[in-house]
Amino acid sequence: MRRLGGTRTKFACFGVLFGLMFPLCGFAFERYWIGTEFDTPLDLIRDNPIHGIVAIAPLVLGGVFLFLGHMQANLRAEMRKSRIMQRELWGVLYQDELTGIGNRNSLKRDIEALIDKRAPAVLLVIDLDRFKPINDTLGHKVGDELLKAAVRRISRELDKGSKIYRVGGDEFAVLTPGQGSWFINDLAKRISSSMDRPLEACGAQVVSGCSIGITSLVEGDTERSDLLARASFALQQARAPGGGGICYFSQTMSEDANSKLRMESEIRRGLAENEFFLEFQPIVNMQSNMVRGFEALVRWQHPELGRIPPNEFIPLAELSGLIGALGEHVLEMACRAAAQWPSPASVSVNVSMEQFKNPQFVEKVEDALDRNGLPPGRLVLEITETVFSLETEMLQTVLRRLKMMGVRFALDDFGTGYSSINHLRQFDLDYLKLDKSFADSLADQRERDLVRTIVNLGQRFSLTTTIEGVESSRQLAFMRENGVDEVQGFLVSKPLPSEDVMNFLSHSSHGVAGMLTPDRTASGQTGG
Repeated sequence: MRRLGGTRTKFACFGVLFGLMFPLCGFAFERYWIGTEFDTPLDLIRDNPIHGIVAIAPLVLGGVFLFLGHMQANLRAEMRKSRIMQRELWGVLYQDELTGIGNRNSLKRDIEALIDKRAPAVLLVIDLDRFKPINDTLGHKVGDELLKAAVRRISRELDKGSKIYRVGGDEFAVLTPGQGSWFINDLAKRISSSMDRPLEACGAQVVSGCSIGITSLVEGDTERSDLLARASFALQQARAPGGGGICYFSQTMSEDANSKLRMESEIRRGLAENEFFLEFQPIVNMQSNMVRGFEALVRWQHPELGRIPPNEFIPLAELSGLIGALGEHVLEMACRAAAQWPSPASVSVNVSMEQFKNPQFVEKVEDALDRNGLPPGRLVLEITETVFSLETEMLQTVLRRLKMMGVRFALDDFGTGYSSINHLRQFDLDYLKLDKSFADSLADQRERDLVRTIVNLGQRFSLTTTIEGVESSRQLAFMRENGVDEVQGFLVSKPLPSEDVMNFLSHSSHGVAGMLTPDRTASGQTGG
């Protein structure tokens, strides 16, 4: 403000001084050129009014120049504001707010500049392997500090000309000028090695580790998406064995990627053509030997490729964002089928994290129940630990609203990931489902002890425990002896077509104990 005021004062003074030239020149002209005699300028002004008008020129010009100074001061102020806004806008568009490094937009801009220059470059995409469990266990504050520490650690390994960006939650990218393969390989190994060492975040020592996908800018690249897509494919391969890998993009990956894109297109078409259908696997209560309900398992009968296993199309649906549409389709079909079954047989439906993120998820569940006339108490929604990565308050709100309707919840695949006891305390669940791997590993004493511990944990939290994949009478006997509430698997029945469910229920109306004879074993995997 002081500078702006000074500008106006300077202009006003200049105007006054400039204006003084006019009356002084007038007086000098009258005395020395015309020869007019006068004692003071006032005498001349009284005799010649024109000189009076000229005498006020300093005031007039001072005012004019003051106005001009004001205009210039305002212009400078606006230009200063504009520069500040440009810096702030640049920060929003091209700078990561948390770490202060370039963001995804900055990376895209720099890649486009390299493409325009046809300059060689290499892109490394880096993903922190254990960020989510660290973030969930130790809190978001520690997670944020971990990201900052990771940036500092990676930056120390970069040479002049290389630049680091944050392109996702726990994903970074390094863009470096074209170098020999030995240099890139050394850089990737140094980054990987540095991230394997403990990082300090809020006083805690944490080890995250990282996976790295690498690709080069090649002749023919015309879009930034070409480079980013190749690096992402390579990163997926680096993460596949469990993380910690370094992978260079290859043409085989490109072919695999194209195959996946074609399959994604087929999933969309299959949904539109109603090619997906359900099979139902019974869940039996161990005390009553009665069928409590059925788990709905989605299947796909492709018109040309035949029957496609769920482990092939479900991961693709998740990656492509189609899992939400597929999940809604499954929920609708499951409610329609279960509405035809005798009460109280329930249907269990797997729901994805993407469905929970949908703001209309509760309404979609309610609509599916209402349309098909299925009481909410006969629907069990099976969730996995992935939903716990969502915002806790939002997740609790969704669960509470559905529980108030009467819908029940099962935590699926408990014990195979990073579900914690805290999750059982925080969220109101009804069932605890143990993965098939527990039934398969009962020959190991530690595994048997682990199953007993989980059963006791379920009892502690008033949860019904269900174990999947029971295929032998030996497994069944162990479950009975150790208090498992429910079993599911080939020993009871393989997944049934929808039209066979009623027949199965009629044959098991007095219990399924007769089916579970000591010599009744099954091979193969539980449908899932």
